[in-house]
Amino acid sequence: MNPIQALRSFRRHWTAESPWTLRSKQFIATVVPDRVLMELKKRYYLSLLRADADELMEIDVRALPRLIKSGDFAIDVGAFVGFYSQRLSRLVGPGGQVWSFEPVPATFEILTASLRGLGLTNVCAFPYALSDRDGTATMEVPRFTGGGESWWDARIVDERRDPALRQFTITTKRLDSLLATSDRAVAFVKIDAEYHELHCIHGALDTLRRWHPVVQVETLGDVDAPGSDLNALASVLCGLGYSPHRFDGDRFHLRRPGEHQQNLFFMCGHHTDAL
Repeated sequence: MNPIQALRSFRRHWTAESPWTLRSKQFIATVVPDRVLMELKKRYYLSLLRADADELMEIDVRALPRLIKSGDFAIDVGAFVGFYSQRLSRLVGPGGQVWSFEPVPATFEILTASLRGLGLTNVCAFPYALSDRDGTATMEVPRFTGGGESWWDARIVDERRDPALRQFTITTKRLDSLLATSDRAVAFVKIDAEYHELHCIHGALDTLRRWHPVVQVETLGDVDAPGSDLNALASVLCGLGYSPHRFDGDRFHLRRPGEHQQNLFFMCGHHTDAL
């Protein structure tokens, strides 16, 4: 079994809610000190990033080479440990730049360790949640069925908080605030913000009007549902001259009502003309 096959086999068994996974995590959390556990996580995720295999990524990552070129400026919102940031770094090259945003402190520590371990000097990491205001917010960590925390799904919450879940305060920033003095054109923005995508867009309207980057959005919910945040997000972007597209692993297609995809790519006419 080669290293990629071994990682794929491990991932199949190490699923989020499998009894084996939950028991293993609970045991490890009980007996392993936090700092040791953090170092183990850093090594584990760095090994996955070094494998750098499409099989370990969602299918939409295959679209990136068609959208991004050497020298571009790309933004990764909700970077987690750096899976997208690594691909973006390679595509923009030494003359380009990537900004990666990850607000969860423990995850941000793993992200920065991964960037150092991979030598990705064209990636700048920020411990912020992009939103529609500069300030602070509360994040909450959901639990898997049967126990265990899902840090991957940590999300910003309002007053409807669950006292049984872990919560912490994070810093929020508007993308427009961070780019207010920048003259570098933004070519691509990927947003995976666990139901906070609309707020990210509202905080980036000046950037979108100025540069019209391609915007990749994770679609948690029904984009066709009136009154939903995802429907409102699509309306805002369409009002700025964008249209939603889905990627089938080979080609882009204009999204039609009723079609569901893990991610949507919002593009303007000059983007689709260049494909």
